Amino acid sequence: MTETEINDICYYFQEAALDALVEKVIRAAEVTGCRRVVIGGGVAANSRLREKMKDLGSFSSMKIHFPELKYCMDNAAMIGYLGEMLYKKGMRSDLYLSAEPNLAQNLT
Repeated sequence: MTETEINDICYYFQEAALDALVEKVIRAAEVTGCRRVVIGGGVAANSRLREKMKDLGSFSSMKIHFPELKYCMDNAAMIGYLGEMLYKKGMRSDLYLSAEPNLAQNLT
C-alpha cells in the first residue's frame, strides 16, 4: 500500500467519524431544542472538527463554542503519563486489573 493510499484511508476515516459526530449534535439539538453546543475534551483540538462545527453554526441558528486549544486536554496522554509514573515506581498488575476511578494514589 502506498503512502498516498494510507493518507487517503486516514482522511476518509476521519471525515466519516467527524460527520457522524456532527450528525449526532444536530439530532441531539433537534430533540432537546438546544441552540448552544460546547465541544470539549481532546477531540476539541481537532481542527477539522472545529471547521465542520463552525460550518454547522454558520448554516443554522446553533451557536458552537470551543475552548482555547490549550484547554483541550487529551485524557489518553494523562493516563499514559500516570501509567509511566506507576511503572517507574515498580507497580505492576496482572491481567485481572479493574478500573477504580476513586482510587487514591500517592505518586510523589
